[in-house]
Amino acid sequence: GDLEAFDSTTLAGYEQLQAMMNDLYARSEAVWGAAVLDETGMSFYDGFAGAVFAKYGIDLSDPASLADLDAAERSWFFLDWYDGLMNFSGADHVDHWMPTINWTPALTQNQVHGRGATVGLLDMTIDNTDVFFSEIQYRGGYKASTNGHGAAVASLIAARHDGEGIMGVNPEVNVLAYNPFDETGTASWQDVHAGILDLRQKGAHVINMSLGMPGWTLHQEWTNVLPSTAHDTVFVKAAGNEGTAQTANIETTNPNQFDNLIIVGSVNPVGRISSFSNTPGNACILENGVCTDDNLLMNHFIVAPGELMLVSDNNGGITRLSGTSFAAPLVSGTVSLVHGYWPWLEQHADETVQIILQSARDLGDPGVDAVYGWGLLDVTAALSPLDLDALLSYDAESETLTEVSVSEIQTVSTVADFWTVGDASLYVIEEIGDTYRDFAIPLDDVDSSDKETQKQIKKYQKYYDKRMGDLSTDDAGFTDIKTYAAPVSSVYGWNLAVTATPLDPSATMQAGDLPFQSGVALHNPATGLGLRLGVGDGNQTLSKQPGFGFASDYDVETGGVNPVLGFASGGNYAGSSFDFNDKTSVSFGYSDKTDDHMTVNNLTGEQVEALRGFDDYEASATNIVLTRKLSESVSFNAGYTQLQEETGLLGAQGSSILSLSGGATTDAFTLGIDGVRLIGFTISGSATMGKTRHSRFTNSALAVTEDGIDTTAFAIAAAKSDSFRNGDAVRISLTQPLHIEDGGLSYTSLQVTDRETGAQEVVTEQWYLGAAGRGFIAETLYATPILQDKAELSFFGRLDFGKNEIAKDDNGFALGSRLGFKF
Repeated sequence: GDLEAFDSTTLAGYEQLQAMMNDLYARSEAVWGAAVLDETGMSFYDGFAGAVFAKYGIDLSDPASLADLDAAERSWFFLDWYDGLMNFSGADHVDHWMPTINWTPALTQNQVHGRGATVGLLDMTIDNTDVFFSEIQYRGGYKASTNGHGAAVASLIAARHDGEGIMGVNPEVNVLAYNPFDETGTASWQDVHAGILDLRQKGAHVINMSLGMPGWTLHQEWTNVLPSTAHDTVFVKAAGNEGTAQTANIETTNPNQFDNLIIVGSVNPVGRISSFSNTPGNACILENGVCTDDNLLMNHFIVAPGELMLVSDNNGGITRLSGTSFAAPLVSGTVSLVHGYWPWLEQHADETVQIILQSARDLGDPGVDAVYGWGLLDVTAALSPLDLDALLSYDAESETLTEVSVSEIQTVSTVADFWTVGDASLYVIEEIGDTYRDFAIPLDDVDSSDKETQKQIKKYQKYYDKRMGDLSTDDAGFTDIKTYAAPVSSVYGWNLAVTATPLDPSATMQAGDLPFQSGVALHNPATGLGLRLGVGDGNQTLSKQPGFGFASDYDVETGGVNPVLGFASGGNYAGSSFDFNDKTSVSFGYSDKTDDHMTVNNLTGEQVEALRGFDDYEASATNIVLTRKLSESVSFNAGYTQLQEETGLLGAQGSSILSLSGGATTDAFTLGIDGVRLIGFTISGSATMGKTRHSRFTNSALAVTEDGIDTTAFAIAAAKSDSFRNGDAVRISLTQPLHIEDGGLSYTSLQVTDRETGAQEVVTEQWYLGAAGRGFIAETLYATPILQDKAELSFFGRLDFGKNEIAKDDNGFALGSRLGFKF
């Protein structure tokens, strides 16, 4: 672009340009040569490149031929080169306007609610030979004028997504065409009016009008052309291409005449107003001579890409054209998508216009302005709620619609696959004018849990934290929750001791928490009666089995030893026990948990809100365990636990319309065995079955199904000492964490049951929670003393497996080792 006119003094520069062009040719041939040969039977030059070079007078052997192209021609050459090569790609062309207006083909492919909206095209006649869009269903008006303008406009609205040529905004739309242009290529106001009436009579609910009066954004005569009562039709009009801002006001006696009109200006590929595009200026639509802010012409104005648009050439090929004529069809296509999703909006043109305008991205001066109007067309936003904080949801208790903020809807669960409920969606209503739209929000979209990668990192970091902590071994195997007891006194036959147990190393510290678990233990040897009181992980105290010595064995996410009790563990606990004899004993317990979703910033010591919008999680549990010694080493236990959750369901909580306040009750039965000897290993096992009963949650559309929710969990651990050398120990375990076997939730909502009319009914559907695959955790631990018992070396590994493709957590594994020294 900086080269001077070609002569002997600039030869070197043009030779450099010649080399660059030859490089472009060589690289293009390397990529596309085979495709050109396959489709045309000719070489890359004869089947493609030669024709493009000839069009621009370029001879790659003659540097002087490159000097005859001005800046515009050079731009056109590269566009033709790109577009021509894309014809051999076997795919539809991608063009610059698509990301600019936030449009993708998926918006048409996922149009699940309805198809078949109808758009009217008031434009030049389209040849029957055009191959890019389906057959025009109706052709009216004059037949003579076929300059390609109508085909270009139609292709942006309705070109098929078939792997050939260009893509239209809505390939499923029905197109009705009317040509108001006579043999001279001009249209009278009477012909335009007749075309509008004809297209409306044939069923068009959006009419694209890429025409107008030169020098005007909106001419006064449109007050006589547009039907004053046609509020079942959206009119989309191109702004015009003279680059003028309108100054003249429009007079009308009908204040609502233009409520269903959208005027479309053009922006260039970087989002700036095109130099040729007319704009609304500060002109006003006067109501009986009076102008109000609401009636400024800019309030009917929007912009869309209109420069160098890839369109049909009306002869089976493609070309690029510029003008507001090619910005308008992007808006018309979007209107037809809105009508396809919500067919009843075809009868509500004014509301449809507001959806398009209010969803636009603001450009220029903040708010509606005299150049860009409402701003840039945004297709995805037009198909989404206009305000996520002003939607309506059905309240099953009051049987009314209540306002809900989608941005406040969240879920959180301690059970990884709790919300894996297939295609479950929440249904909300958006009121707009005299009508409404419905939206189905996939439940997965409101899950506040971490992203998959973050969840995996968090899961295994928690595992590392546990296994890198202090380990000790006893006759039953490894443990990281060994309790230390300090005898205090003996009064009236009662032995009193103060106990301390290390915290779960992965536990989240809350304000006021001690760095350890504390308790008081009393025991009367004469009567066999024992009492325990404390603060901490009550499940580890009240349902502990000798063969399960890790905090993770009782964790609701990873454990299989009565995890139901774990939902109410972490606060206060109390227990009593009674020895009937030396073989049989019974114990009773109570524990609770409160989580205010606050955590402590380790750097500042300040409380930090970890989750917003959730009630405090509150749960309590009672349990009874009967233990029977079957031999000196083997014991059997059977237990019953009742969990009362005040503000959740099996550790899950929700906010807003997913609130689980009101809680649920779960009954669980646990069987366990310890001390079984097999090939040198000491084996322990535990299995739990739970049933969560029917509950209607307050301020929520959710309820537990009448049959309840069935859950299971189990764990098996085998430990052995002196396996390979004196003093070493190995532990192998297999755990199925809490898994939902059957049952779920019922969800009651107001849904559109007739997509054509928009009729609504109250619908109750079932969310079955047992869809996710059953997950297992296998772990191996090995530790051995070294350096004459001055150090210990341990290895650990964990494998997560068994989840199917529906589950949220992927399979994975972790390996680690630890070296500890004694001083």
